[in-house]
Amino acid sequence: MDRFYCRSSARSDLHAVISRAQAEENAIPALCTKNLEKCSSTPAPTHEPAMLQLVRDDEETVYRIFGLVSVRSLPPFPQRFHEGNPPKEYLKQQVVVTGLGDDLFEDQVLCLSNLAKGFETTPLFLQKSLADLQHSAFEQFSAICAGTRLFVNREAAPSATEVPFEDGVDDRGLLTAFKADNLTHTTDNVVEYREQRASDSGIRAIKPSAIQVGDLIELHICIRWPLIGQSKLATVINLLRVTKISDSHRRAALALRRASVRSTDNSPQQRVLKRPRLPPLAEDGVEHMRQNLNELHLPHAKRTKESK
Repeated sequence: MDRFYCRSSARSDLHAVISRAQAEENAIPALCTKNLEKCSSTPAPTHEPAMLQLVRDDEETVYRIFGLVSVRSLPPFPQRFHEGNPPKEYLKQQVVVTGLGDDLFEDQVLCLSNLAKGFETTPLFLQKSLADLQHSAFEQFSAICAGTRLFVNREAAPSATEVPFEDGVDDRGLLTAFKADNLTHTTDNVVEYREQRASDSGIRAIKPSAIQVGDLIELHICIRWPLIGQSKLATVINLLRVTKISDSHRRAALALRRASVRSTDNSPQQRVLKRPRLPPLAEDGVEHMRQNLNELHLPHAKRTKESK
């Protein structure tokens, strides 16, 4: 999001999208913090003994949030991993979205921060201390980070069903090679990548590489509380689906950036630097110049002892 990206226009479009979604089911803005007690979801243990999740009608509750991509860490990943990279077991598909200061986006941040607090009095939380949601930021603006691990340790989930990677996630075979290190990719590790068609508002599958910084997207998330140590719960936003709604602002910025580069290349300073070379002299021209130099009878430089 550089100087070519029209932030005011992108923020306005995001505001309109969130406004339309407020009345829809599971859209986070509709979950006003004043009405959290009316939410029909309840915390329940997952198949992992050290994890809690929100459940409604025996299904994990899925929420929808909207934002502009400010940071992405999505497949395909680099072929080589350096020492600074996290262990393979903790490798994530992760995206950070911001509202660039939009008030409805701030409502989403507030709702997520306070969602768990509505259940602090339930038995599953009484014996644990609850860690606050770790806030993200983009420049001076609030942001929301959601991610899902690509792997789970086979020993930690012996009954989990292994599934193949989605299209575009492992084009280079790097992640498949990682599975040899006692890791497995299960249904809990899957993130769906989709795009909303402008023609009929339908949804089609896309590759993760199609999601770029500056895109307006919708995230499907769930809230989980993994146990840290013996008595502390962390609040985690787990990523389930990324749907690209619009990339018009990113493309407009790209067009302006390219036009600026072309304008710079054609400036007078650049034209001087790019002066074309003169064509080489023909052989007869070289011989003619040599004869002219000989006729001048220029004195030869005398070699001194120092120059020997």
